[in-house]
Amino acid sequence: MFATVIAIGLGFVLLGAALLWAALTMPHLLALGVNITTGLTTLLGGVIVLVLGLVLREARLARLTLRKASASDVRAAVAPLDEAPAPVVEEKRVRGRAVRVRADGSVEAALEQGWFRFDSLNHLHEYLDALERANIPPG
Repeated sequence: MFATVIAIGLGFVLLGAALLWAALTMPHLLALGVNITTGLTTLLGGVIVLVLGLVLREARLARLTLRKASASDVRAAVAPLDEAPAPVVEEKRVRGRAVRVRADGSVEAALEQGWFRFDSLNHLHEYLDALERANIPPG
């Protein structure tokens, strides 16, 4: 979308420049409504649309960077199992993954890279949601 807006802005800038040039070099076109004001207005409109397209482009890039950063931050916050956990009180499946619920409320989920522990089922869901939003396969 931003590329289209940028292209339209460039088109208006070029059109405005051409109208301005025509108004300055061909005074007989005044009868057709081509004057300096028309050229300047079109040129200014093109610059505004061009800037809007560039802002949209930067916003999209920032949003993509934020999505990638948030997913990697979430992934880094999840630690592999390495200490003795509380006893398992329930085993079930969440979003197609094997999950063990521990007595202390923590959960362990089977991901592609192995079993990972989360503070709660809500944290597991937040982790999987963040990965889905960023289009990153879990694990």
